[in-house]
Amino acid sequence: MKKDFFFRFRVKAFRQICDFFSLPEGQILPWWARCIRFALFPVEMLGWALTRPNHYDLLTDSYTIYGIKYHGPFFRCLAADAAEGECVYRFRREGDLVIAERISFPKPEG
Repeated sequence: MKKDFFFRFRVKAFRQICDFFSLPEGQILPWWARCIRFALFPVEMLGWALTRPNHYDLLTDSYTIYGIKYHGPFFRCLAADAAEGECVYRFRREGDLVIAERISFPKPEG
């Protein structure tokens, strides 16, 4: 429980820092923002940096999947939305277009 609280606190702190400096979501982070992110999330950043099979680029905070670049904040927003348990996303590719389809689930009563 404590670990989850501190993680959410760090996520909120990083979002507030980005909002303060007017960094739009999905933008490639400048070097100073990556340094702050590394200070707040050292294990996550080192883990992603050291594992190459996931095609993560630490310098640009982006993932390359089947030749298409996706930025880290894009996936983090999707994960935060799906963590609420209300939806999942399905991706499909049609030519050069990547389509993200949101699949919502009804909330359980009780």
